[in-house]
Amino acid sequence: MTPLQVARFWSKVRVLKNSDCWEWQGSIGSAGYGTLTLARQSYVAHRTSAFLFGLIDSLTAPADPKVKGFVLHKCDNRKCCNPYHFFIGSLSENTLDAYAKGRL
Repeated sequence: MTPLQVARFWSKVRVLKNSDCWEWQGSIGSAGYGTLTLARQSYVAHRTSAFLFGLIDSLTAPADPKVKGFVLHKCDNRKCCNPYHFFIGSLSENTLDAYAKGRL
């Protein structure tokens, strides 16, 4: 990401006063996650934050569902971009987490 893209990303993140969440203020996709477009490609905001903080090495989810490269939320706030609220898991761990939180 270019410095301008990084600055544009962070300009759309707001730290909530009564929470530790850093909430995305830009576009929201149909699943409720923040979305942004970089070089005509769409990405989710929380994954972009995780990438910028070095938690993952790609803006796109792993092609192999067994690889630990999916960004999961501890806080269960789909708009949250706080990397301290993330943990990295596989697709199956992501699915189990969603079931445990009553999402599936």
